[in-house]
Parts: sequence; C-alpha cells; structure tokens
Amino acid sequence: STILTVASVTLMVVFGAITRFLSLRHPLPIREGASAERAIEESNVERAPLWRSRYVIVLSASTLILFMVLTIADWQFKAITRSTYPHVDDLAQFMGLFYGTVGLLGLVVQFAVTPNVLARFGVLGGLAVMPIAVVVSTVALAASPGVVFAAALKASDNGLQFSIYEATHQLLF
Repeated sequence: STILTVASVTLMVVFGAITRFLSLRHPLPIREGASAERAIEESNVERAPLWRSRYVIVLSASTLILFMVLTIADWQFKAITRSTYPHVDDLAQFMGLFYGTVGLLGLVVQFAVTPNVLARFGVLGGLAVMPIAVVVSTVALAASPGVVFAAALKASDNGLQFSIYEATHQLLF
C-alpha cells in the first residue's frame, strides 16, 4: 500500500507539472482561412528534435509513471481479491461481475461523460479525471484496506483508461 501511495503522489506531481507546462503554452494566432502549419511557419518557431522537446519528455514521463502506478494497483487488486475469495469459483464469479460492470461503466463514461468533460473543462480537465480518481481511491484503500476500495481503484483504472483518458490523451498528439 505504501508503494502505491508513493507512486500515486508522484503521478499527481507529474500531472501538476504537465498542467503547469500546458497552461504556459500560448496557442499560435491563426488568421481566418490559414492552416495551422502555415501559422507555425510564419511564427518562426524553431523545431527541436523530438527527444529534446520538453512537451514530449513530460508527456512520456507522465504516461510511464501512470502505467507504473496502474501496474502496482492491478497487482494489489488481484492480491486482495485472491485473499477475499480463496475459492476459484467465487473468485471467477466476482471477477466476471466486476469486469462486466466496469465495462458498462466505461461505456457510459465514453458516451455520456467524456464529451461533457472535454467541452466544459478541455483537455486538461479530461486528463485530470483518471489520475484524480486513482489518487482518491488509493488514499481510500490505504485508509481502509479491503476489496471494496481495491475494486474502486481498479475501476478507476479500467473504467476511465479506455474511455476518457484514452480519448483525451489522443488529443495531445
């Protein structure tokens, strides 16, 4: 639980750095009818190699840390559920019900929540949903270890990763 808490705090620090970095960027002014490529050419923006781009480095680091946290969370979820449901049939029944419910949750988030969050809060708001959910559920799991909060942590991973997080993350490229 301690390693998950440390990893979650690291995730939030990196997410804060991304938020700060993206908030400092100013969009290029684009004249009506001009393309974005043309605006970049006219602005005399120097194009740095990809590995020297702070944007790419911060984005890569945040993705790496996020998936490290989620891997630890997945291991913790499976360890807790195995100890809670020691019989294979009970574990299989729980996992089937859990992943079916999380799949439906992801579907609802994808079609009902994601468009509204992106319209109201933009890309940063969309990116913030999953890390915030992971950190909140990690704190709850650390405060009260058990299958309920382990499931909440895993649901914040699977239910949001393949819906709002992926949809928003794709907008960054």
